[in-house]
Amino acid sequence: MKKYIIISLIALLALSCEKETYKATLYGLGCEYPVKEVGSEAGKAVFEVLSDNEWTATISSDDSWLWFTDNPSSKEIVLSGDVSLCVSYQADRGVSRESVIILTGGDIRVELILKQKGLLPLALDIVQKNVLVPASGGEYSARIRTLMNPDLFLIESTEPWIRHLRIENNDVRFDVDANYQDSLRTATIMISSASLSGQVCVSQASEKSVWTYAGVNEVKALKTSAGELVINSHILLEGVVLNDDSEGNGAENRNVSSVIQDLSGSSSALYLANDDNTSGIRVDFSSAVYQKVSRFDHVAIDLYGATLTRYQKPLRYVLSNVSTDAIMASSEMVGFTAKSKHIGDLAEDDIYTLVRIDDVEIPIGKGPFLPLDTRQVSIMNKYPMVLLDNNGDNIYMCVNTTCSWGRNGEAMPLGSGSVTGVIVHEHCDNFEWDKDAQNRMLSEGLALDYITDIGDIGYYQIRPVHREDVRLANERDNSFSQLLCEYTRFIANADSTAVLPTYSSNGNLTARKGSANGRIIPKRDWSRLDTSNYGMWSITENQAWSCSAWTTSKYWCVEFSTEGIDQTHSPMSIQFGIVNGYGMRCGAPRYWRMDYSVDDSDWISAGTFTVPDFALTSGRRNWQTAGHKYISITLPDDAEIWDKAKVCVRLIPISKAAGTGNSYDGGSIDSVEDQSSKCDNSLNYLSVRYNK
Repeated sequence: MKKYIIISLIALLALSCEKETYKATLYGLGCEYPVKEVGSEAGKAVFEVLSDNEWTATISSDDSWLWFTDNPSSKEIVLSGDVSLCVSYQADRGVSRESVIILTGGDIRVELILKQKGLLPLALDIVQKNVLVPASGGEYSARIRTLMNPDLFLIESTEPWIRHLRIENNDVRFDVDANYQDSLRTATIMISSASLSGQVCVSQASEKSVWTYAGVNEVKALKTSAGELVINSHILLEGVVLNDDSEGNGAENRNVSSVIQDLSGSSSALYLANDDNTSGIRVDFSSAVYQKVSRFDHVAIDLYGATLTRYQKPLRYVLSNVSTDAIMASSEMVGFTAKSKHIGDLAEDDIYTLVRIDDVEIPIGKGPFLPLDTRQVSIMNKYPMVLLDNNGDNIYMCVNTTCSWGRNGEAMPLGSGSVTGVIVHEHCDNFEWDKDAQNRMLSEGLALDYITDIGDIGYYQIRPVHREDVRLANERDNSFSQLLCEYTRFIANADSTAVLPTYSSNGNLTARKGSANGRIIPKRDWSRLDTSNYGMWSITENQAWSCSAWTTSKYWCVEFSTEGIDQTHSPMSIQFGIVNGYGMRCGAPRYWRMDYSVDDSDWISAGTFTVPDFALTSGRRNWQTAGHKYISITLPDDAEIWDKAKVCVRLIPISKAAGTGNSYDGGSIDSVEDQSSKCDNSLNYLSVRYNK
């Protein structure tokens, strides 16, 4: 123990000598560098805490921007001995701030101080970007934040009817003349210094303007059946903005065709919730909107000319054909919070609202959020990463291919915690494909390459806006689940007929056909943390494995033991990454099933799934994917798999149907023409886990 810890021990010994009846556990507790200063961007800070006993670390509940990296859901943790205490913090888009982390052990209290620089000392923050004023005019203001001297700013208006502009107490103040025209008029107030600039949009009603204010539910009530409604009156929709596009994951981008993407959706759509976050709506603008508003602004939007669409299954509402000029007013919303739920509690009213899903983890123990071949992403606008909660329920988390943290060299967290985001209903054609919908569209004259948005990946998905919304512990030890076995790379037995686990020695993985095991070989994988070599691990790097010559009697089989584990540790779930073919080859099985057995003979179904083809190097189709598809399936609660010497889980084709270059499932695994006997199916990950 370092000498400053010893000093603490001596102090306690001296105190105990003064009064013989004083009894205390001797503590040494300290930190050599208790003060840290960090920049304005989100990140992590590590304090090296030294102790010879148990101690407690506490973050104030008021400091929502700071949390324990390995236990993000708790503001107080108990630790023991010498620990590298890691805390994560959000980006500081405001003024500089600091937080005190209190360490207590015995009678010793130590303060760790984290100071974070804010953007405002070097920036101008326009808090209120839009102001709506009445026809009568008068004096008005827009809220800003800056630490600079107001005299250093030049303030100008694009219109002469806005006069006497000045900055007073972090407000831009201005006088507005009366509007005697027949229609609304707008002006822009420009605020600039030698290196900074910002603007406020002012909209002024006319004497003939008639507006009706409406909340989210009132706008939804305008359409009581499925279909579209064009709004022909000036309704001002009021709501709270839930997203921004500062990290490229604000909203859904779309595929126009198999080779054309529209990447503007992430910057031109807003999710609006009412003030109590019980109801939400999506607003699609004609152009990028994020310079006009900020996340958690309370806004008023003129809906004249907009189209309101009511969708069914799930019930949701979308406003389209909205101009950014329709944003009449905005102000900072204080105290808006996400509602807390588990996956199984989600309901239709949660769509387009902000929800914190608790007790979840990403049950994939390798790679980045975007495990895709970066050369092939023209057919993909996002990657749905699977989430698992402690009840065994699953949901996909949508991460755009434009997301700044999708593949930034940082691995996905291995522990559990919470994920906060907007609940959405989005499609992913690369994971699923609706052949009936395809045929209907073909009969209506739409070309195959232009059929999109028919891949159903579940009733709900969650879209985190910022990386800090994914509050999962980094370490696997801080997780609600325990691995029985995990396969993250190709480690083969002597004759390459089995893959050995990379976590634990519990069981093996084979490709069976009857009593024989097929030969398994290494395969390409796209789970590199960076984009070197297009994000691909080569065959020689053994990050994935494959087997070919598939039939409906051949299957992947993982064996493991559950001895000593009883049903109190349920649920048990299986996760895997899977894809068919590579390059110009397709023809491996499309439709599969997961079964389990405790006697390696009687198989019980646990669910079905589809396996996509890897994107062809030419002639790409929307149903193909640019990497492995991650899937999580939970075994039934009544599955008699506990405390068994041997349990088997298999992935088996249930149909001869396979993809071709021009059809989703029009080929057959018996077709010599499609080289199906040679086309392979590969895995890059498999795990079996249960609750601790």
